[in-house]
Amino acid sequence: MESDGPTPRPRRRFGNKVQWIVDLDTGRFGDWLVVEVDRSATEEDVRRTLTRTQKKKAKSVKLVTRFQETA
Repeated sequence: MESDGPTPRPRRRFGNKVQWIVDLDTGRFGDWLVVEVDRSATEEDVRRTLTRTQKKKAKSVKLVTRFQETA
């Protein structure tokens, strides 16, 4: 018998993508972005993908921890 609740999605496969967290200095607590780029991208490449306003307010750009040893 099947359950009536929601069914879980299959695990996501990132393939050749990694995620970077960009903290924004907007004066509000918790303003941040998640940017997905190719594994070979550097911090400078990530900054290039941001809009002009996001570039001005970007406080830090960090690779997501679980990707650090493979990137």
